[in-house]
Amino acid sequence: LDEDVDEKFKQSDFLTINAPAIAFPYVRSYISNLTLQSGFSPIILPSVNFVKLAKKNK
Repeated sequence: LDEDVDEKFKQSDFLTINAPAIAFPYVRSYISNLTLQSGFSPIILPSVNFVKLAKKNK
């Protein structure tokens, strides 16, 4: 980062909504593929509405 992480950034929607929404599909796919290729029944995580989740947690 070019700047120090301040409290404003820590409280922003990016950390609570955008970043998890971007990463979650990859994590979901990885877990599903890992369990399937390991010979187990695939674990399919449900989709998550991060906007609704962030509003609920505030």
